[in-house]
Amino acid sequence: LCQAKKTLGIYLPLEADGYCVTSETLYDILIGIAANRGTTESVCAELAGAPDPETIRCYFRKQFMVEQLPQLQRSINDGLAANWPKKLRRGGPIEVAFDFHDRPYYGKEEQKKALWARGEAKDGTTRFYRVATAYAIHHGQRVTLAIRFVLPGDQTVEVVRDLRQTLLLRALRIGALYLDKGFSGVPVLKY
Repeated sequence: LCQAKKTLGIYLPLEADGYCVTSETLYDILIGIAANRGTTESVCAELAGAPDPETIRCYFRKQFMVEQLPQLQRSINDGLAANWPKKLRRGGPIEVAFDFHDRPYYGKEEQKKALWARGEAKDGTTRFYRVATAYAIHHGQRVTLAIRFVLPGDQTVEVVRDLRQTLLLRALRIGALYLDKGFSGVPVLKY
């Protein structure tokens, strides 16, 4: 927990100076959401003395803006790379897998800022916030190497190219690349 907060403080600085919400509170809730794959509501309900979930969402909305999505992605990838196990950096080829992760979007409003992508029907919707990840298995543990936010206009081959380039720019040698079925298609195979 301390390492996660320290890393987030460097690569994803959050600010809050209220009497009820501090930067520490924001990190606790963000880590709780990630660790439990939960929601703001579920984490705030579990944490003693946590503020209202809508208050937390307001702080997050002010600090995670759509216009800053590319910078946010770079910061997250820098933080991930800073915490890779040393063995991954030693230059030997590694096995890497790319995967899509979808979070259902149930909103009724029209999308103003093009954040959700359409996909195969799942969990009662065809609209999802989508992230692609690159990861390796190290000593039986999944190590996330990089992420890429997927927007509606993005082609799958662009996602593969960008994730691969992110890893190559950090001097990782890919010995084998495994792709989730969401990456299947002729353009990806040609690439």
